[in-house]
Amino acid sequence: MKKNVFRPIVLMIVAITLASLFAGCQPAPIAKTGFLSDYSHLTKGSWEDWGYMNGAELAKYQGFIVEPVNLHFHSYATGTTDYETGRLSQQDISELTAYMHAKVSDAVAKSGNSVVYRSGPRVARIRIAITDINRSTMTSHFPVARTTGSGVGGATIEAEILDSTTGDQIAATVEAQKGFRIPLAGVRDWSSAKQAMDTWGNDFRKRLVDVRKCN
Repeated sequence: MKKNVFRPIVLMIVAITLASLFAGCQPAPIAKTGFLSDYSHLTKGSWEDWGYMNGAELAKYQGFIVEPVNLHFHSYATGTTDYETGRLSQQDISELTAYMHAKVSDAVAKSGNSVVYRSGPRVARIRIAITDINRSTMTSHFPVARTTGSGVGGATIEAEILDSTTGDQIAATVEAQKGFRIPLAGVRDWSSAKQAMDTWGNDFRKRLVDVRKCN
């Protein structure tokens, strides 16, 4: 009798444990800021942290309108605190958004495509927002930081590529990127954020080249 009483309880505990384990393997839901025109295509790990890319369609475009980069902090952005306390000034914002815009424009040009300023056939629009930003700190140069990544700094972006005439989404990404280690003498609050932008620019150039090769 005891076995019959306890067996369902044991099975229930096992089932709950397994469910918890499988739930832990699922990707965390994406934090939507509302900047992207469409989040429904994004999948975990398909392009950066979350992403979507129609490579066959993207390969058809030769001209890209690079829109001004926005600052669009998400609800839990650490950069909001820096902005409210004055550590992130309006001058910093202007410099960082201009830097990101220049990197993306350079990536388009170096990929063999053209930066254009008018909509038309085979022309796409690139929209980018910095949704969080983290300062570089002195701790990034200490031994603990080298193993944990603390104080490295970096930034998070949301970006999408849209057809310039129809507005159809061709590619989109939500990605957080850390900066690299930088010489102690050259430490500046936003140096690592710029290094993260350098990485995005290089990766974007490679993607534009790769989609041409594969399609």
